[in-house]
Amino acid sequence: MPVLTERLKSALIDRYAVERAIGRGGMAVVYLAEDLKHDRKVAIKVLHPELAAAVGGDRFLREIQIAAKLEHPHILALIDSGEADDLPYYVMPYVEGESLKERMEREGPLPIDEALGIAMEVADALDYAHRQGVVHRDIKPGNILLAEKHARIADFGVARALGAATEGDATATGLAVGTPKYMSPEQAAGREVDGRSDIYALGCVLYEMLAGEAPFDGPTPVAILARKATGDVPEIRTRRRTLSPELERVISRAMALEPVDRYATAQDFKRALERPETERRRRRGRKRVYRRVADMAVAVLLLGAGVWLALQFTGRTGGASTEFDLPAVAVFPFENLSGDAALDRIGRIATYVLSGALEEIDSIRVVSASAAQGILAAVEPTERLSGPEVMRELRDHTLAAVVLEGSLVRRADTLLFEARLIYTERAVLFEGLTASGAVADPMAGIHVLRQAVLVAVATRFNLGEQYAPSYGQTVSYEAWEHLSYARELWGADASERRALEQLYRAIETDSTFDAARGLAMIWHVNLGEFGPADSIA
Repeated sequence: MPVLTERLKSALIDRYAVERAIGRGGMAVVYLAEDLKHDRKVAIKVLHPELAAAVGGDRFLREIQIAAKLEHPHILALIDSGEADDLPYYVMPYVEGESLKERMEREGPLPIDEALGIAMEVADALDYAHRQGVVHRDIKPGNILLAEKHARIADFGVARALGAATEGDATATGLAVGTPKYMSPEQAAGREVDGRSDIYALGCVLYEMLAGEAPFDGPTPVAILARKATGDVPEIRTRRRTLSPELERVISRAMALEPVDRYATAQDFKRALERPETERRRRRGRKRVYRRVADMAVAVLLLGAGVWLALQFTGRTGGASTEFDLPAVAVFPFENLSGDAALDRIGRIATYVLSGALEEIDSIRVVSASAAQGILAAVEPTERLSGPEVMRELRDHTLAAVVLEGSLVRRADTLLFEARLIYTERAVLFEGLTASGAVADPMAGIHVLRQAVLVAVATRFNLGEQYAPSYGQTVSYEAWEHLSYARELWGADASERRALEQLYRAIETDSTFDAARGLAMIWHVNLGEFGPADSIA
């Protein structure tokens, strides 16, 4: 390699000051250099000498000029090319940052919104290039550079240039044009390719960003390509359960075996990624503000309604029993202690499941998580209350005798759930309940915890067999995901119709999911509608 460096330095001495090698791959060595004419840092890629001898410089350079015409914010420009001492080279701007491959090797799976953002930027660049008649042919994490929180595609057109220069004789030169893990089946078979081949490769890259591993792998390129030939895309939600079924379908379509079954254009793929995942995340900040305001409003309404009811019943019946005479349980959201934001939804679902089960017990009253938080925020939002003070405030404002809070943490492939029942009548007493379940099937652990909580609450309030309600819950995590997503959408940013769509998807997933059916009926009434009752009956 020092010999190659010296050859390059000597050949380019009048144009570039070659500093050092900064990367090596199967096709080329990358050097950091100073562009003497324009006083800027550049990256020079030089084909390996044996490859240069096989492909021939002239035709390689003619073909690569096609890609040099591409101008797009997410395409790393080709600013120069040539042949130095029989070594074909091409020059790109030097980008300070790292490749997507380097980031995934360091961090593993990416946050969902970041992965989708990268994929959509790459799709936008591919759509532009395809409309110019240029197909990349080697989309992979190593060719996607990350700088200033944006993606830029490198080596555009190089795979075509190499393929054309070898006149399709990859075997004779020992050159594999493309990367087996990401290569489309038609490209692997040596057939003519179009933009849909790049869409397939981008689908593989997005899969890896979300799952932490490529969809197809194996000990040899032949083994990898054989797995692709089956046409079966491994289910990504078995590797990351927090992904929505919609997103899984989008990725699977991008990676369809036959090009005709994929998205017709990269722009179509991008639009599909925008629905519904990225739209929800783009609005997440505003929704949180709306949700806090809504929670406060609910808390105020609950308190006002409670006082009004108490006064009404006391004035009319001389102190007859009201709902506030019932023992109350105040529920707080489950806290995600894992540091993995992807598990936040599981915490919300655990909260919904336990709250819903308790609400089915006629002889107790449940203060919802949003109302409980709103009450505490209204009491003294500027001061941090201690544990006993929290309990006293909840007891004084809601007459809650029990507070339920919980947490979850991930240990390898296992989720550990803990629920804490805090009794507030006199002293603050704690009772801890635990359960565990596989990350791939969190509902198993949640339902074990649900039963333990019901038994503990029933014992505390001496409820006998009332702790086993016939609550219409489902063991389907996918159905609960739809319901959770629906609750996030409802009332935020005019998304009521999308919220109802999510409820109907929950019902389609499990037709016995009565909680989703009941909520759909309530929301239709809130919208001034009394149907479609037949569709959810």
